[in-house]
Amino acid sequence: MVYCGAERDHKINREVVMARKVREEEFCATTSVPKAGKRFFDLSPNGSYAAARRGEIITVQVGRLLRVPVRAMERKLGISDT
Repeated sequence: MVYCGAERDHKINREVVMARKVREEEFCATTSVPKAGKRFFDLSPNGSYAAARRGEIITVQVGRLLRVPVRAMERKLGISDT
């Protein structure tokens, strides 16, 4: 199981941490609004939240947490593998 955003062991060197982080982000079902805005539209964090309010970025609210389903955004933009 991949734990997105899990804390890293401080003994692992920076290159290994960065490589692992990239791999984990590829498998995460959701991402944060600022990360999605940056990834899909090259937006700032404030611009990302504004786009989410307008419905341009698909969001799912879990309690107080606002997340972006990655596969749904990829399908919306026509960049999905499936």
